[in-house]
Amino acid sequence: MAAWQFDLILVTAGEAMLSVSESRAIQESLMTCFGSPWLMLENWLVYGTENGTRVDLLFDETDILEVSARLNVGADNEKVLDALCAMARQLDCHYLDEQAKQRLLPEKEVLLQAMMSSKAAGFVKNPNRYIDRLAAATAKPGNSQG
Repeated sequence: MAAWQFDLILVTAGEAMLSVSESRAIQESLMTCFGSPWLMLENWLVYGTENGTRVDLLFDETDILEVSARLNVGADNEKVLDALCAMARQLDCHYLDEQAKQRLLPEKEVLLQAMMSSKAAGFVKNPNRYIDRLAAATAKPGNSQG
């Protein structure tokens, strides 16, 4: 994940995997928003660009196992947020902000607020300050990079 990207994981209400009909609905929604997907690896489709805003689908032989969104905080994500919220509501799901470890309702304002208060937003707003803070945190005694 790049410093300017904010990650969300789609979390289902019950079943760990999405049904075939739910998988089709997700793919149709993403095609409308991003166009055709590309193959990252076997069983891993990506809608969008690698270093920008994108949605990843991880599959097994028949089902989607994971849906994750990676948003470029510096880009206009209005259309993508609308699509992500509509998709989650249709599937009765919510999102997980991995960085903040918090559950997010599929409401545009909620996702936008989480994104704008993320470390990625801090980087986009002031890259130099972000890098200075990162350097200071790694320079503290007891911190090691290895």
